[in-house]
Amino acid sequence: MRIILCDDEDTCCKLYTWMLRNIKTKYDLDFTIEVCNKGEQLLFLSEDLTSSDIILLDIMMPGIDGIQTAKQLRENGIDSKIIFLTSLSDKMLEAFDVFAYHYIIKDAVSKEKFEEIIVRAVTKAEQEADEQLIFTYRSKNCIIPLKDISYLEVQNHKVYIHYKQEQFEIYETLSNLEKRFCEHNFIRIHKSYLVALSRVVKLTSSSCLLRNEVVLPVGRSYSKHAKEAFKVWSVATL
Repeated sequence: MRIILCDDEDTCCKLYTWMLRNIKTKYDLDFTIEVCNKGEQLLFLSEDLTSSDIILLDIMMPGIDGIQTAKQLRENGIDSKIIFLTSLSDKMLEAFDVFAYHYIIKDAVSKEKFEEIIVRAVTKAEQEADEQLIFTYRSKNCIIPLKDISYLEVQNHKVYIHYKQEQFEIYETLSNLEKRFCEHNFIRIHKSYLVALSRVVKLTSSSCLLRNEVVLPVGRSYSKHAKEAFKVWSVATL
């Protein structure tokens, strides 16, 4: 995770970098700090931004201002958390038009309040990152919410992610993905299939019917555990 500070004032960059380092040490948080001095520079970095990154963004900057920069980031599909860090108090409505996570007025925020906002943002970003699959597909970074995945399938030593109406190929073992996904209500039903319990309509000893009418085989050695897991999940979600 990165916290990117974008401000054209060198004094502010040094001050808030120092504060972020103190917060990182005090709360034992895991993030790196990057600094840029104008919106154009931040936009140049945007291809590498993920939803787990946090942007501290000034508004009054030469060239592209902070609001315009945020709009461009959103248009580019960047959903990183944006926290406006500014001396202006009259841009709040515009800030929330670009789905800002928070709006901090530099001269009005206390050290304690700034600390609270950053810790909360980092904690939330960590939680959300754990509920996403981040991977590279055809030289592009992709992020998929786990809740939107129907099932994962192994073919010819490759794992295929079935996501909405799309299919992505990744180079990972199904066993490794199972270890992570089991905490998010995915169940192994076959040596070649890992399915989201929320997508299952019916599960028998030999087959698994999904909500999109796809029918998958259930392996003999996985049948008992899969049926028990589906039963428990079904009762819990009534």
